[in-house]
Amino acid sequence: MTVTGHLAGHSRTVAADRTAALLLVTTPDVRVAGASVNPLRGATDPNAVRAGLALAGRARTLGGVENVTDLREQSVRNVTFLGTTAPLTTYAGVVETDAGRADVRVHVASVEHEGDVVVAVSVHPATMDERDAVSRMLAAAEYRTV
Repeated sequence: MTVTGHLAGHSRTVAADRTAALLLVTTPDVRVAGASVNPLRGATDPNAVRAGLALAGRARTLGGVENVTDLREQSVRNVTFLGTTAPLTTYAGVVETDAGRADVRVHVASVEHEGDVVVAVSVHPATMDERDAVSRMLAAAEYRTV
């Protein structure tokens, strides 16, 4: 079986040598015997987050924030994502770049939408409180089939 997913990302410079980024990944929600077998379904655990960031790095989507290590869960809160209430898990982590080490926050949400699993990952410097901005971006996200 072959499954094709889509990856879209946006990054912006928020301070000298500091990047904030948002990554969206969609894959079909393949079901076997009525149960989802999509590994991204509910993909908010640290291992899934690391794998997603590594994928983004290979796709050169996030401007270097794929090198996040030492992920530690900090909080979970509900947000609106594609019209659905979804848990947004926030992690503390460390990113290694050419400019050195920096503490970051990683926010992850996953929803099922129109037969796909959609995962959002946002990364920003820990010195900036971007929680409201992340919530607004997820609430404004639109889904279009290709």
